[in-house]
This record gives sequence, C-alpha cells and structure tokens, in this order.
Amino acid sequence: MQEAKQTVINARSSNIELLRIIIMIMIVGSHFAVHGDFHFDVEAITVPRLWWYVLEMGGNFGVVVFILISGYFLIGNGTMSVSLTKIAKLWGEIFFYSIVLFCFTFVLGTDNIDGTDFIKALFPITFSGWWFASAYFVLFLFHPYINKFLISFTKKQFQHFLLFLLPLWSIIPMLTTSLLQTVSVVTSNTLVEFILYYSIASYIKEYGLYPDFSSKKWFSLWFMFSMIKYLLCCLFVALGTKFRIFTIISLLFNTRQSCFTIFSAVCFFMAFAKLKLKHSRFINEVASATFGVYLLHDSNLLRPLLWKELFRSSAYENTARIIPYSVVVILIVYICCTFVDLARKHILEKPFLRLVSPICGKIESVFLKIRDWGGNFIFENE
Repeated sequence: MQEAKQTVINARSSNIELLRIIIMIMIVGSHFAVHGDFHFDVEAITVPRLWWYVLEMGGNFGVVVFILISGYFLIGNGTMSVSLTKIAKLWGEIFFYSIVLFCFTFVLGTDNIDGTDFIKALFPITFSGWWFASAYFVLFLFHPYINKFLISFTKKQFQHFLLFLLPLWSIIPMLTTSLLQTVSVVTSNTLVEFILYYSIASYIKEYGLYPDFSSKKWFSLWFMFSMIKYLLCCLFVALGTKFRIFTIISLLFNTRQSCFTIFSAVCFFMAFAKLKLKHSRFINEVASATFGVYLLHDSNLLRPLLWKELFRSSAYENTARIIPYSVVVILIVYICCTFVDLARKHILEKPFLRLVSPICGKIESVFLKIRDWGGNFIFENE
C-alpha cells in the first residue's frame, strides 16, 4: 500500500473520543427503548411511539461506529502478534463487572438468578454475558491475522472485497426478507459482521474516503441517510396500522445489516475524523470509561432491574413526557456509570496492570516460542 495516507488521527484524539461519548449515549438511549418493556398499540401512531424509534435507532448504529473506530486504530502495520497485557486488561474489565454485577443482583435477591448464573459469571466471554463484549474480544484476539489478510490487498482488490461483502451482508437482505432467511448463516455470525465493519475502517485508514469532503459535508450526509431511514421506518409503521407485515418490515431499516445504518455510521465516523477539535483531557478521560458504561448498564442480570423496576420506562409509553423523561434517565445512567468505571480504572485497574504486565511479558515470550515450535513440528516436512 504505497499511496499517501490521509491526515493521521491518534488513538486518543479528542474528536474521536468525543465520538465515543456521543455513541455510548445513543446506545444507552436505545437500551432505554428496547429493554423498557414497551407495548405500543400497532394500530396507532403516537408521539411516544415515534420517539421510541428515534431512540432505538442509536443502538445498532452505535455498534457499527464502535467497530469502525476499532478497525481504524487496530489495522496498524499488519503485525502478527497482540499484546497479552492488552488482552488481560480487556478480559479483566469484563470479568470484574461480570462478578460484581452477579454479586449485586444476588444480594438483592432477585428471582431471575440461579446456580448456573454463577458459572456464567465466571466465564462471561464464553457464555456471552454481553454479546458485544464476547464478539469484540474474539475480534481483538484475531485482529493481527485480519490485518495481515487486509494489507495483502491492492487498493483495487480491497474495493472488490468490500463490494462483495456489502451486498451479501446488507443490500440484498434489505431488498428481500425471504433472501435474508436464506443467508441467515452469514448474517447471524457476529464475528463475520464485525470483520466487515473492521475492513471498511481499515480501507479508510489506508486509502482515505473522499478526502476533499469536509466534516460539515460528512455530517450532512449522515443526517440525510438518518432521515431517509427514519422516514422510511415511519412510513412502514403507518402502513403497519392496516397491514401487520409492514410493522415487521419497518424494523429492518434499523438493523445493523441495513445499508442505511452502515452508510450513516461511516458518514458519522468520517465527520468526527475530519472535525477540528483541540485536545481535551476531560473529554479523553470521560471517553475512557465508555466500554465500562456499556458493561455496567447492559448486563443480562441488571437490565430488568434498571429499566423495568428502577426507572419504569414503559410507564410513560402513552404520554409525550416520555421525551424529557428518557433524556434525563439516559444522562443519569451514563453519568453514574462513567463515575463508577473511572473509579474502577484508578483504584483497581492501574494496580492490576502494574502487577500483571511483567508476568504477561514473560508468558508472551514463552507462548511465542511454543507457537513457533508447534508450527515447525506440525507443518514442516523437514
């Protein structure tokens, strides 16, 4: 890949860190909607129902943006190794919240906990305590090999690869729900999905995307795709008041497979990548807790307590007061979870990393020797 790179964006650039914060707020908002136990009358179009669709849009959109961010910064130089310390840091954060949240819900004496939940808490990645965390952890483990695969492409080959995956994953399923079922083996595989988004970001990192477009223009494109998606969704919701099948189809526009979701996510990412923003220690510090915010508020065990019992989200499903109420709740959840995770990082994570980093270095050295020996022993014919 010999072409000149675009403007370099550091992993801790405040414009990208601000993007993480905004996206996580959107994801919290989508969980308010999706997990709030709402039961709208499908034969009526109301302000609360239309607002619900606004909030729901942020979840899958946010997932795509987060993987785009990861792909952009992890593509690196195609190294075939990954830091064991970074793996331990990621695993430690997931494991910590898995155990803490299990203990918290167990002490509360909720009815939805049994013995198997303790086993699942001990192995949160294996048992997908958080589907995104499990898929991202696997992606992180394999990303050096994905990098090696992607950087072997010429620019034209890279384009052909993306043009093959995009229709298979997104455009074709959007055009026909029957075909969506025939390729369900592909579309149900989250790792394959993440590799697509990762690859898009990697292409952007290596070759850029419409370099003459300003941040303002990318924001305009994001707004256009988002409005088209939302208006199409509302149109099918309206049709669904007469024919139920259209209500089901309306949900397809907000899926991660939706071409509108992918295109708008790319535009939103590019808008922030091009945004001129001075370094802000405050923004960077707050953004460092975004993954912790996700783990804290979206645990399978804590989710019913949070949305159904504590905030009782669905109590506002028949009043326009759901708009200010949801905004306040979303901000409360985000701010509280941020404070908790920042405390964890400073009190527990830093000492933990100081302890395990030297150990990880030694283990990594031994592992590489065993890996090389095993490869030679199994695959070499000498």
